[in-house]
Amino acid sequence: MVEFLLGRVRQRGPELCGQASADRWNNVLIRKGNTELGPLVCAHIDTAHHWTEIEIVQHDGPLVGFDADGNRSGIGADDKCGVFICLALLERFENIAVALFAQEEIGYIGAQNAVADFFENIGYALEFDCPATGLVSYSAGGQRLFQNDGGFIEAALPVLTRFGFTSFQHHPFTDVTGLRKRFGFSCLNVSCGYYGWHSDTE
Repeated sequence: MVEFLLGRVRQRGPELCGQASADRWNNVLIRKGNTELGPLVCAHIDTAHHWTEIEIVQHDGPLVGFDADGNRSGIGADDKCGVFICLALLERFENIAVALFAQEEIGYIGAQNAVADFFENIGYALEFDCPATGLVSYSAGGQRLFQNDGGFIEAALPVLTRFGFTSFQHHPFTDVTGLRKRFGFSCLNVSCGYYGWHSDTE
């Protein structure tokens, strides 16, 4: 996955996708343009499913997977959906940072250990690792992700509402749990469209 992501960014070129590198924890870190106090978008590249060859097909709308015996199989949508969104945003915005973290499923290890220099000038982080639609993590793993009365959520709330992200909930840990603890900048984690996470019906 790391090789694929680095190869994709390099193939698309620095004008479209900026510069990418991987740290010793296998986090893929990308900067494009001037990212001082700008946005960081992030997702995680690992999945809870064991690696196996599967066929992914569209079934009444959603994408579903089948193994070689024709049994339903998880497809890694948690969090490849988020990775897809981050790569799309990378090409749309002139000034953006992207972090695609390793080992989220076992305790956001990649986010806890990613090289700190990359995050020095980040203004805020938006992660795409929330299931279903319309959900926003108010907290993750017991960590509050933003101040209730802060300028960040005041600015973000009209945009979230406009696009249907209106259900604020407490969720298990994800990468922004570690980023908020380590660096203190405001974070959000929002739905990115996967269902049935960690199950054969993902």
